[in-house]
Amino acid sequence: MIAPTSFIKILKDSGITDKLVIETMCNVDRTKFLEPVLQQYAWQNQTLPIGNGQTISLPSIVGLMTQELQLKSSDKVLEIGTGCGYQSIILANLCSQVYSVERHPSLLKLAKKRFKDMQVYNVMSMVDDGSCGFLNQGPFDKVILTCCADDIPMHLVDKLKIGGIMILPVGESNEKQDLLKVIKLQDKIDIIEIGKVDFVPMLEGIGS
Repeated sequence: MIAPTSFIKILKDSGITDKLVIETMCNVDRTKFLEPVLQQYAWQNQTLPIGNGQTISLPSIVGLMTQELQLKSSDKVLEIGTGCGYQSIILANLCSQVYSVERHPSLLKLAKKRFKDMQVYNVMSMVDDGSCGFLNQGPFDKVILTCCADDIPMHLVDKLKIGGIMILPVGESNEKQDLLKVIKLQDKIDIIEIGKVDFVPMLEGIGS
């Protein structure tokens, strides 16, 4: 285990009960996703800047969103918002394949280097705004948005298999948002409110 015992307590106190999620997060070195000056805060429950106005999410929220996806080892997962690659690698350790979209080329370049350095080979990533999913891939077993949408993006729900799950924050980017669990059924969707979160907005177009 790489993480300190205090990190385990943070996860458990935040309602993370899935032992595999906890084990995975404790074995992924969070310091590797941060600039040296910020690495001392890596195992604390706080957001930290990663460049381009983006952040690495609270470990408690990463754990909660991952847990709510109910991942299976055979799952094919779409991630909107690669960021520094931390969430991507957590997912990659728990499923078969991750398809991740990032709108900032500079962030994706660093994330891809981390994937290579950490010998994670089941993450496919590309630069795009994420609004249409991942090129010609789909349907997916699970979808996760690490950025805030104004509403549930039905075009991404369409990328889900029947019975698939989407986890995403919905609301205004300048206030607390609702973390939602969307389950795609045969002729409707079920929506479950998980809690309040604070994410950067999902934007159209390619960033810097």
